[in-house]
Amino acid sequence: MPNVTITIPQPVLAAGQSFKTRYRLLPSGSWSGYTSRSNAAFTLTGLATGDYQLEVILVKADSSECPAIYKTFTVVPEYSCISFSSQIVKTGTLYYLQITYTLPGGFTNPACGWDITYVQNGITTTNTYTTLPTSGIIKIPVTNTAMAVYVRANMCNGNKKDCHQADVSPVAPPPCTGLNLVTQTLVKSGSNFFIKLTFVQSSPATTSLQVVYSQTGSFIAPGDGGSITIPLLPTATSVSIPVKPSRPNFAEFVYYTGKVIDACNNQIPISVNTFYY
Repeated sequence: MPNVTITIPQPVLAAGQSFKTRYRLLPSGSWSGYTSRSNAAFTLTGLATGDYQLEVILVKADSSECPAIYKTFTVVPEYSCISFSSQIVKTGTLYYLQITYTLPGGFTNPACGWDITYVQNGITTTNTYTTLPTSGIIKIPVTNTAMAVYVRANMCNGNKKDCHQADVSPVAPPPCTGLNLVTQTLVKSGSNFFIKLTFVQSSPATTSLQVVYSQTGSFIAPGDGGSITIPLLPTATSVSIPVKPSRPNFAEFVYYTGKVIDACNNQIPISVNTFYY
């Protein structure tokens, strides 16, 4: 038979004080015997379903009694849980806690609805539902980090039944496919030089390409070199980096070596040269 847990929070009892309580089934049930209580929660067990009246009397330290106060509470039948599953799903760029279930024939929601609670990054959040959607899916916006999830049937009067508890992992990032460097050349246009790269984009696309380069070989100091970060469109397939080589020393060609770093943090070497004059 159902149980009910009750707390009398006010007034906070002083030394020597207590509450004297009894209860009865409405409308005309017999009163139970008196029981001494404190501010701590207590449980009434073996109750039949129905509406009850609770009598509370404050007993002072000198054993005198304050006038009785009466409260009502309702006992509902025990609830039979259905099965739930939970996971984090990604839709576009957003993440959701997805609760799924199947409502059986003749399904009845608990008397005071449902609580869906999740603990994420040390923060506890509870969403309440009077009834479960017939779609069999609940989606709650969350961040993509691990969480503990609890689905509880609310039986009213502070009584809840755990129907689902799970530790949910974040969605794993998709595998990263690196940028494929197809051609690398050093080209001259008039008096200007460019390192020109053509490539097949990485997946996910590299939208910020880091290029590190330095002039090598024999040249009249100082040599050219540097590091540059180039913003790219996701559809980009080529890029040109302007360079300013120093004049070769006793040679006709200018040389550069370096690397490009893509969205997968791959470091792809480059080595180019061209006729200087």
